[in-house]
Amino acid sequence: MEKFYLEIPPKEREQDAIDFINEFYEYNSDINGTGSMDIFLKESTYEQWLEELEKKSNQEYMNSIG
Repeated sequence: MEKFYLEIPPKEREQDAIDFINEFYEYNSDINGTGSMDIFLKESTYEQWLEELEKKSNQEYMNSIG
């Protein structure tokens, strides 16, 4: 049986993340559950996506925008 785990995406996994998103495009699949990574990769960078994830994980930040 395979085991799965969640991880905070590190900078070192950037190419894996890009390959993951490109596979959705290749098979013309809907992209869900990626934390808007597909949008960030079109308009920005992987690093900026990581920064946004960091902000969203900060409860104080989330309370300030809500």
